[in-house]
Amino acid sequence: MGRIALGRIDEARAPAREALQLFAQADDVSGYAGLLETAAIIAFQGGDRIRAARLSGAVDELARMSGLDARTFEESILYFDAESLASAPDTQAAWQDGAAMERSAVIAYALEGL
Repeated sequence: MGRIALGRIDEARAPAREALQLFAQADDVSGYAGLLETAAIIAFQGGDRIRAARLSGAVDELARMSGLDARTFEESILYFDAESLASAPDTQAAWQDGAAMERSAVIAYALEGL
């Protein structure tokens, strides 16, 4: 997250991708949920609001289903407001799509963007 906070988005991609793959292989929900949030923040910071919304919807659904608090980062520091993507006219449908995605599909989608 430090790289993202410093605006070094491209440097954050490879470590996030590697960690997401490891947590997904281990079926560690808390680990990959946090990294899906990281992928959403990277997408948002990179200007891809639709990808960020879709990933955020998936994170929200994972949190709801598992009882985890998947919002592990201080979003205000990162200029990211996941909740606003849920209701914004341009991202609301993507959020809902993300919430409906299967876990394996959302992990694959996140990896494509990292």
